[in-house]
Amino acid sequence: MGMRFLSRAGTVLAPYLISLTAIVIVSWVLPLSGLGDSAGFLIFAVLIACAWFLGTGPAMLSPLMLIATFHVREHGFSGLWSFTGKQLFDLIIITGFTTAVGVAGTLRRRSLAVAEQRSRQLQEQDRRKDEFLATLAHELRNPLAPIRTGLEVMRLLGRSPSDVGKVQELRQMMQRQVDHLVRLIDDLLDVSRINTGKIEIRRQRVPLADVIRDGADSARPQIAAAGLELSVSLPAEPVLLDVDATRTSQVLMNLLNNAAKFTPAGGRIWLSASSDGLFVEIRVRDNGIGIAPEFLPQMFELFVQAADVRTRSQSGLGIGLSLARTLAEMHGGTLAATSEGLGKGSEFILRLPRPADLQGRPLARTETSGTPPRRRILIVDDNQDAARGLSMLLSSQGHVCELAFDASSALIIAPQFRPDTFLLDLGMPGMSGLDLAARLRKTPDFQQSLLVAVTGWGQPEDRAQCLAAGFDRHLVKPVGLEELNRVLTAAATE
Repeated sequence: MGMRFLSRAGTVLAPYLISLTAIVIVSWVLPLSGLGDSAGFLIFAVLIACAWFLGTGPAMLSPLMLIATFHVREHGFSGLWSFTGKQLFDLIIITGFTTAVGVAGTLRRRSLAVAEQRSRQLQEQDRRKDEFLATLAHELRNPLAPIRTGLEVMRLLGRSPSDVGKVQELRQMMQRQVDHLVRLIDDLLDVSRINTGKIEIRRQRVPLADVIRDGADSARPQIAAAGLELSVSLPAEPVLLDVDATRTSQVLMNLLNNAAKFTPAGGRIWLSASSDGLFVEIRVRDNGIGIAPEFLPQMFELFVQAADVRTRSQSGLGIGLSLARTLAEMHGGTLAATSEGLGKGSEFILRLPRPADLQGRPLARTETSGTPPRRRILIVDDNQDAARGLSMLLSSQGHVCELAFDASSALIIAPQFRPDTFLLDLGMPGMSGLDLAARLRKTPDFQQSLLVAVTGWGQPEDRAQCLAAGFDRHLVKPVGLEELNRVLTAAATE
């Protein structure tokens, strides 16, 4: 502490010492008449140089030191404070001029420093952007490559019993890769929503155990693929939270996936939770490669990654931790990281506040699950592959499906097929899904039908437009069977 104070004091005092030393030396060697003849140009140049390069303070002090030096030489120390009116006037004029020069020099240095700092920031942002784009291309190609290969293999396989087993294995592999793609795109969209202030936190009272379970289940495939062991520890008593369960589980999934990326095969990850009554503390700890001390302050910045992305097969986009911290803070919580250094593992600590009225009270929950009752579904989508794939998925659950590839065809097919459920894409040529929904709501036969938007548009304003047009539900592509079943089951019980 003492050395740091001395260092700062030296930095502050150095310009004053330099200017005073220069003024004393120059004014002492000049003849006493130096201020009044051409020799005065030298002292004037020294004053201006001190003011321009050393700042406002030295600029104000230098003229006083100049006059004081000449007075001491001419009258001794006894006459140090005896000034004529003209000398005082000259001192004021010179001091005002040098001060103005000093202020100008200070402003110039500050503007140059700001410009230089901004330039470094732009260069760093440009470097991160290039690195991010390269990483994004790498991360998208990784899952696309096995999907394309799997499709080629499935095209070449026959129908023998051994081939059926291979097809099933390929489907599982392709499903994992599609899930990985969906997570990448969801993270990118979430970052965009946060930057534009459009992300929503929908709080509900949920058990801590359910949030932990959902986050762990989402991360288990990656943890298992990395050859790691996951240990989960929960409080003995029920603990309730007032959070957005989906977003909180997303935070835990990002933390667990991050631990899986940086822990060698055979390592372990510990997920534990505790409560002190006011806060819930969730810890994700691993015995992986650890975090360098110099990297800890910046690891939650967007697009920042600890290691060269080319050294890992699944590096991610460098947005998971930034997104996790932002979501934690939107809940009124915090997310911090600790590590004893490289090779010593790391630990992430998520703290979420608990409302006082929820302490110790169990939550009664009702869940709907299973296959929904059979329905007649008209699927309307100009993407024919997407429509046929969705039809095959729903037909396998016992539903009766019909297809239309534009809104006009849907208006012709609907009166004949008489569906009780419509799955409508929004962005179609000609009549949009929004316009089609409004038309259907005006038709007496379909005023009570279930209208579900199945679209790639997932912003809050898109959901609002869907509700205004008459939709009952809004689903964002790609939609899984479990999500469809929840919607269809809920509609059957309403």
